[in-house]
Amino acid sequence: MSEELLAILIKFFNEYIELKMLSMNLVLEHMEAFLKEEMGDWEEEDYILPVHPPSNNTIRVYLDDECETLTIDCRRFLLSLEQQGMIDASLREWFITKALEYSGPFTLDEFKRFLVFLSDDVPHTDYPWMKHYLLQQGQLKH
Repeated sequence: MSEELLAILIKFFNEYIELKMLSMNLVLEHMEAFLKEEMGDWEEEDYILPVHPPSNNTIRVYLDDECETLTIDCRRFLLSLEQQGMIDASLREWFITKALEYSGPFTLDEFKRFLVFLSDDVPHTDYPWMKHYLLQQGQLKH
């Protein structure tokens, strides 16, 4: 191949790349204009999905760090309390939040003791049953 032919091919290649970049920039500009027209002036935080409080039919999906703190037995225990109607979804979330504030994974017995320990701080008025329930079932020893 001669140097002239190589120079022509390189020139065509560079122009092709420039056209591709130009067309890509035009596409992006049109998309931006369309979005501004459709959505008006918006900030990213305006479009964060809203967080709704859990309802009684909420299915809880645990994150990895939650699974590390709450073993499968602890999660099953919370589920059983909820299924029995002893706690609601918001109280379950409160327990999980409090458990995550402490380090290390809980065994089931440690978690039950932790729930009893929290009995004075629970934001619900009908919580005193937990300590009575656990002691009555012989699941915790004084």
